[in-house]
Amino acid sequence: SFDGEEVEHRRYTHHIGTPAEAFWPPKRNTTLYHGARKALALSGLYSLGFFVGLGALYGSLWYGFIMYTEGAVSIGGLSAFQSYIFQIGFALATLGHEVTQVFEALGGARRIFELLEEGPGNAGHWQAESSGPGPGTQAGTGMRPATEMRGEVTFEDVHFAYPARPDKPVLSKFSLHVPAGSVAALVG
Repeated sequence: SFDGEEVEHRRYTHHIGTPAEAFWPPKRNTTLYHGARKALALSGLYSLGFFVGLGALYGSLWYGFIMYTEGAVSIGGLSAFQSYIFQIGFALATLGHEVTQVFEALGGARRIFELLEEGPGNAGHWQAESSGPGPGTQAGTGMRPATEMRGEVTFEDVHFAYPARPDKPVLSKFSLHVPAGSVAALVG
């Protein structure tokens, strides 16, 4: 993190996209692309839902008034029917929202499991552990540290300032030794 701002910025814009540079059409497989697709799909779905729902409501009200003028139904029966239609419509709208939330949660869970299956991102400090019968086998393909880890951390005379503000040091002549098995926090 000390000198990785530019790398992280490039990685972020690669995955998220930059709406200011090219809003439409967004690059595929970016967050902007998926967000635009979701917005278009939801606006189309909600528009269709409103059109069908309100169309059914007004159609039943129109037909109910025809039935009332012909004497087939009383005004109380028509009012009761319309209130049932309202209740059913609101319940279906709520159900549609909840189904959308379930699919969003499934998508998020899928991404979390993909990240968990990736393993460590810095392969330089990790090596494959081979406990199978020979090279190229699937058995024992876990990762383990290339060197023995003691759990001890030492900082000696550390100087640090963010590249964006080099004149404002964050750490100056900072030294710290944290023995294995203990807990320490640098706050501020």
